[in-house]
Amino acid sequence: MKDYLIEESQSGLPQELITKVEYVDMKAPIQKAFSMLKKYPALLVKKNGTYYGVVDSRSIYSAKGGFGFSKNQSIDKYIAKAPAIDDSMRIDDVITAFYTSRAKALPYLLKNKVIGVIDRNTLVKIVLSLELLNNQSVSDAMSTPVIAVSDQISLSQAKSVMENNRIRRLIALKDNKFSGMVTYFSLLSNYHTINERLPEKKTDAYMPSSIRIADIMEKNPITVKDGAGLADAARLLAENNISSLVVVNRQGMPVGMLTVTDVLENVINRRRLEENKVFISGIDKTIKEYEPEIKAGLKRLSQQLEKVKSISIQYITMNIKRTRGNRYDIKVRVALKNGGIISVNVTDFILERTFDEALDSIKRDVMKEKERKQGLRKLNVKDGIGEQ
Repeated sequence: MKDYLIEESQSGLPQELITKVEYVDMKAPIQKAFSMLKKYPALLVKKNGTYYGVVDSRSIYSAKGGFGFSKNQSIDKYIAKAPAIDDSMRIDDVITAFYTSRAKALPYLLKNKVIGVIDRNTLVKIVLSLELLNNQSVSDAMSTPVIAVSDQISLSQAKSVMENNRIRRLIALKDNKFSGMVTYFSLLSNYHTINERLPEKKTDAYMPSSIRIADIMEKNPITVKDGAGLADAARLLAENNISSLVVVNRQGMPVGMLTVTDVLENVINRRRLEENKVFISGIDKTIKEYEPEIKAGLKRLSQQLEKVKSISIQYITMNIKRTRGNRYDIKVRVALKNGGIISVNVTDFILERTFDEALDSIKRDVMKEKERKQGLRKLNVKDGIGEQ
């Protein structure tokens, strides 16, 4: 998977990360939003010609419009005041913004102008490139328990189950076997397009109380084993551009759900455990006893680097991996606030030696970056650029 952070420049995020979406007026009918959300992760809403908020399946669900609203009802009831993001924000701030807003996409600002959105699956790809999910399993992050219903219940019954349990997804069973999944948004959107989806049914049968979820559910949704790696599961979410995976056990029965929100929450919770912009991943039970020393060493590194002039640190990540040959593979990445990442990778048989060599290597590379910047500054002064 492409490492977006390494390619991130000082002028902003690569254009490929930004999804161009359409604007809709806040007085436009909600039926228009249903149609457009099949193509876009979210819609930007205008009020008096300027950006006002976003509409996505989550904001519609939160408003609980249900099955009773008119197709001509305006969008304004379903707008979420989503926070905007830009390239000046740190990655942990962006993750937090997505998690707290619960939006599927957030507007992206360039020179104080909204030019598109960043969707959650793009953020997951960035998280994967930082290797923040390594050495964790799906069971560490999945939501439990799942609620399963017969695929013969009606749309109205499914809606009631979801709202009573404050969930957005149901597992469907046929003869007590896993047969599909239905989401709250699919209930709403299919209600408004049911005449097209089921043309063979009679007109008087087009009622939520008469239609089975088996007719509109997602059959054979993508699943993941509960013991699978969290990074592998997140990659499935991102590559398939979906928001959830059904987690199954060895027998193939659903035991949980893993959503993009679960993945982001896992990252946030792990980061809250760390201090001084230092994030560690990969510490397993074989090296757990060394965790305090590793954290202390990285904390000292962070403090030392903060004292280096011309260098401003955004965050430091360390990933530790035990290879098949009983070697320790340590990767340290230092992200600079003004753009760029300094990365080193060290492998050795002894953990302490590998750790010390990694820290020494990153210090040397940071000093090289300092010298490079000072050299550029001298050239600029010599050429009459910048301050004398």
